[in-house]
Amino acid sequence: MENNTMTGLESLQLIDSMIKRARNRFSENGHLYLVWGWAIFIITLLQFVVIRMQWMTQPNMLWMLTFLPWIYMMIYLNKKNRTSGVRTYTEEIAGVVWLAFACMMFVAGFVLGQAKAFTLIYPVTLILYGMPTFISGYIIRFRPLMAGGIGCWVLAIVCSKTPVEYQILFLTAAVLLAWIIPGYLMRQKHQTEK
Repeated sequence: MENNTMTGLESLQLIDSMIKRARNRFSENGHLYLVWGWAIFIITLLQFVVIRMQWMTQPNMLWMLTFLPWIYMMIYLNKKNRTSGVRTYTEEIAGVVWLAFACMMFVAGFVLGQAKAFTLIYPVTLILYGMPTFISGYIIRFRPLMAGGIGCWVLAIVCSKTPVEYQILFLTAAVLLAWIIPGYLMRQKHQTEK
């Protein structure tokens, strides 16, 4: 009869490898941060140009383009979940944080629209962008995301003192600080940890 018990050292090594694997799996390679970062970056710049050139009567309709990265994200996450088979507690928490963010964005947009407080839309959006970014950085212990979240909050303060026609550029800067740069740093970290 074989003895299938592990020594204390083997148990610790197994636990350590599982923690490292879970941390790597959550941080993946920054792919979704880059997808969303570049999508929002392009949409905000496009909206700024469209408004300045007066090419559309409803330039806010450009935000409908976010359905493309949203559909891509759903397919990507579904495929990732099927291939990995297991979702960590950290991934569950992060998913809820980003779901709460999406709900808050919808509610804030609705409330600010009803109040006709259009000059506050971008500062409030920046405040909200900072929250899931900062929390996600804390969850995975990735300081560039935390710094990106703080950057969003600083930009929100400055944005609130800026003429409305230039406020969208603060959103462009925010996704660069909060999602694009951390996304590339995350990808680089993932490559070195392979």
